Amino acid sequence: MANENSKTPTQAQPQMIPLSKIHDLPNVFNPKPQDKTLGSMVLSIESSGVKEAVILRQRSDGEYELLSGYRRRRASELAKKQDIPAHVYEMTMQEAIAYRKAVKNNPNAPIPGKLVVPNADKDMQYRIDTDSQLAMLGDALQGQIDLLVDYRKELYEARREGRDVEAELETVNGKLRSTRRELTIC
Repeated sequence: MANENSKTPTQAQPQMIPLSKIHDLPNVFNPKPQDKTLGSMVLSIESSGVKEAVILRQRSDGEYELLSGYRRRRASELAKKQDIPAHVYEMTMQEAIAYRKAVKNNPNAPIPGKLVVPNADKDMQYRIDTDSQLAMLGDALQGQIDLLVDYRKELYEARREGRDVEAELETVNGKLRSTRRELTIC
């Protein structure tokens, strides 16, 4: 039975959850959809995204377990999406397994547990909403990389002149690797 604090998915805004953090519910058999049967769903997701959020159980380690939406998740993976809209619930493993069994017979079965409402301030801090913001971030990171490369050249020259710059050179190389990784994420 749904907790009093639980909202039905139609009452709440879904969260965008990275596909890489979503796992199958352990010890529950779910037939894997064949990729060739998902063609039209993949095309739909590529053009207009996932229209109905999946249902997830939040794990204690910050990852998620999929309760409903296996076909949508697989089609999103095939469409090369990075995340998927989801309604996330706090519930026990027993509640999750019972819900999975109930939803097979009744797709409108009540969702047990409590709906997790994200911290909007925290989410907004890391969210990049538009392509122009992403491009600006990429440009800024490339600028940092250029400056670090120039500084590294100066350090190599100082080392050739016999100055002890190994510690500083190691620090710059670490920052350069880190910034390049950030840029590849963009």
